[in-house]
Amino acid sequence: MRTVVAPLAPEIKGQLAALDGQVRAVAEGYIARLRLEPYLGHLLVRGLLGWAEARAVYFDTDSSPEKLLGDHRGRLRAATEDPSAGPRHRVVYRLREAPRAGVRVAQILAVGVGHSEPGGDDAYQAATRLLDALLKDEQRRKR
Repeated sequence: MRTVVAPLAPEIKGQLAALDGQVRAVAEGYIARLRLEPYLGHLLVRGLLGWAEARAVYFDTDSSPEKLLGDHRGRLRAATEDPSAGPRHRVVYRLREAPRAGVRVAQILAVGVGHSEPGGDDAYQAATRLLDALLKDEQRRKR
């Protein structure tokens, strides 16, 4: 099955534009890499997107999206370590499949900081807002 990345929504283009140059380059590298390795990110099973079958790629400025097929896993964090000690940024996406057409579509839902300061906005909240809007639009079109 061939994988394509859906055109980026205006919100995603804005999120990318707001990132530091190096972070933006790494994020764009991972988005491009999804064409070759669509299951790169891990499945989100808890939190705001636990119901959505969404996935997330964790990364920092020193991450290397060009290293393919399994070389993306970093050191596992110990249970005693602060959860914020891991990679700071996320590419949140979901995969949609059209088996009869032989196409899998990676739909980017958010790019940004994984966990913000209290009261701030993070990639998971942004992804939830965009996904809610997309689902409402799909329902409206079905009527």
